[in-house]
Order: sequence, then structure tokens, then C-alpha cells
Amino acid sequence: VNTLADDNTQNRITYLSPRFNGLGIGLSFNPDNTHTSRAAQPSGDATGTGYSVSLAYDGTLGDVKVGADVGYNRKRYQGDANNDVTSVRGGLSLSYAGLTLGGGYIRSVEHLAATSGATEDGKQWSVGLTYATGPYTVGVSHSRAENENLVATAGVDTTEYTIIGGTYTLGPGVIVGADLMFADYDSEDPDDDTLNNDGWGVNASLVLAF
Repeated sequence: VNTLADDNTQNRITYLSPRFNGLGIGLSFNPDNTHTSRAAQPSGDATGTGYSVSLAYDGTLGDVKVGADVGYNRKRYQGDANNDVTSVRGGLSLSYAGLTLGGGYIRSVEHLAATSGATEDGKQWSVGLTYATGPYTVGVSHSRAENENLVATAGVDTTEYTIIGGTYTLGPGVIVGADLMFADYDSEDPDDDTLNNDGWGVNASLVLAF
């Protein structure tokens, strides 16, 4: 679960500026690949022109380490009835004395050309808190996503995740971890309760970094 735009597999031209007093800007451009002489995108979508712009800050205010960013993204899917998608996102992270509090939010609207301008409206937020001391790190995070107009009946399609976990550094480049995860999904369609679902899971990991 994340609060990033969902076009991470697209071919693009990207520029990342040097940092100035912790501030930097990022620009990207997705060329129109609908012409037969151009290669298909890795995702297989026939996409029209798209672009994104973002502003990020990484620095310290007193004893607090701060990371923040905002961004805007727009793209067109030629292979999907010329649907036009716009999204706005932002994130913030604050770290002090081993504690890190972070969160992010994204709002995405898809204008459906095939249905005379109707829109699918989605938003998602995430927040998390971690504490690190010595070789130990523990944390908890929660995320909620809402989508509207996915079906004809008015309502809100919701998905929620909660993750509790921790890691332990055994030595240089060797980290073990475990997570307990909970998920809950409620469909926007009130006429089909079979779509609703919830569950939990446990995950263990071993990271080797050299």
C-alpha cells in the first residue's frame, strides 16, 4: 500500500534538480506511445502524453529531521477510451531521538470518456510511527483507501490495512524482521456482500545487504 501515483512502470524522461538548502524539484514526461512506430509501455498500456512535477525538502529544523514532498501527475490512457487521470499527493516525515512519524495522502480522479465525463474518485492516506534503538526497530502503520463511482450504485469502496512489526540487526548487512498484518475490504456495491472480506497474516523476512 502506498500513496504514490500508479504509473511507475511507464517509459519517461525524468529530471531531478540539485538540492538547494534542502529543496529539490523533480520533473517527468511520458511521451505519447500510441503511434505504431513506437515501443509499447512495459505495462502494456497504450498511453498518451503525461507529465508530473514534484517538490521535495530534506533537512533539519533544530533537532528534528524533516522530509516532505508534494506532487502533481496527469496522464491519458489512449487504450482505455481516452480516459484522463489526474492526481495530487503529499507526504511528511519527522524524526527525533529515534522516533519517526510519517504520513502521506493522495487524491486521484479518473475522467471516463466512455461515460460522458463521469469520474472515478479515489483517495488514500497512510500514517506510521517507528522507534529505533541500538539494533532494534519497532513500528506500526495504518492505511485507508476510498473509491467512489466504481459501480452504478452510489457508495464508497474502502480498504484498510494495519501493520505491526519490527526488525533486529544481527550484524553488518544482516537484518531479520517480522510483521503482523490486518486487512479489511468493504465493497461499494451494497447488493453483493460476498465481495466484502477481511483477514490477517504474519510475515518473516531476512535481509542481506552487502
